[in-house]
Parts: sequence; C-alpha cells; structure tokens
Amino acid sequence: MGIGLALARQIVEQHGGTITAHSDGIGQGSEFSVRLPIIRPDEFRRERGLVCDSFLSRRVLVIDDNRSSQFLLPTLVGRLGSHEVRVGGSAEESLRVLEDFDPDLILLDLGLPDLSGIELARIIRNKESLANTYLVALTGYEDDEIRRAAEEAGINEYRIKPVSIEMLREIFEGLHLRLTKCDEPVRACE
Repeated sequence: MGIGLALARQIVEQHGGTITAHSDGIGQGSEFSVRLPIIRPDEFRRERGLVCDSFLSRRVLVIDDNRSSQFLLPTLVGRLGSHEVRVGGSAEESLRVLEDFDPDLILLDLGLPDLSGIELARIIRNKESLANTYLVALTGYEDDEIRRAAEEAGINEYRIKPVSIEMLREIFEGLHLRLTKCDEPVRACE
C-alpha cells in the first residue's frame, strides 16, 4: 500500500475517478475499488478543448473492394470520434448506399472491380446533393497522371496507402476546416 496506492490514486483522480482500499485486518486480504466516470470519447475531447463540436460527428462512406480495408477503415475512423460509417465494396454498391446516405466524407479506393474510382468520383460530383462532400482518394497508385485525373474528377485529396490513424486525422482536420466555420483552432485528437 506504499507508493503504489498513492500513484494509482493520482492517476485515477486525474481521470475524474476515485480509488478506495478496504481490509478486515491482517491476513484478511485487501479490496481495492476504482470508480471512473463513463464518458463518450467525443465528450472527453470536447471537454478538453481538443476539437470543436462539428469535428466529432460526421457521416463517412468507405468505398473499397478489399475486405481488410472494409473492416480497418471504419475501425480507424471510429477511433477519431462518433462517426456514422457505411461501406461500399464496388461502385454499384456504393451508388446504392448514396441513394439514402448523404456523407460528409468519402474515402475512395481508385481500383474498384466494376468502375474506376476516378469515374465514380465524376458520377458523385454530378450529384447535386453531394456537391460539398469531401472526397479523398486512398490508393496505391503513386502516379502524377492519375493524380491529375483524380483532381480533375473533383477529388479533394489524393493519399497513398497504407492508411494510418495519423493520415485519417489529417483528412478529418481538412474536412473540418472545409465544412465548418468553427472559430476554435483544430488540435489533433489523442
């Protein structure tokens, strides 16, 4: 119960919790109780001033035919806040999703099985309801010609895979700055 309990108490209290210790006496063992408040990640970030409210809840469409990416990208996006994420594995499936889902952000693989991501971007940009959607190409193609074609198709950002949490954080910061008029500075989420 020496320094260990004091250190544990300090850590728990820094998180807004309490820690207590109880024993019925020598040889009876000890019981330690840690109580921590339940708080959603976006509430914690807002309380700490990490981001303004509008950065925290976005609608995101992941368009990628790779099953690993269909799992990984929504998982990583979820680590950045309380976002609604949907997935399309092909251009056709994604267009069906877009019939009743108006995303703020589309993460688009350029190598789709039924239509190129660039062609799909052109279709998306021709839909009036998606005019302000932030469109990001996530691709393995490091090619200036493809990059130019993506830009001409209305893609806002061109990113090279593999995707990392840091890359997604930068994408969300770009989206935030484009879609909001928040006066607070944007700081990266921890």
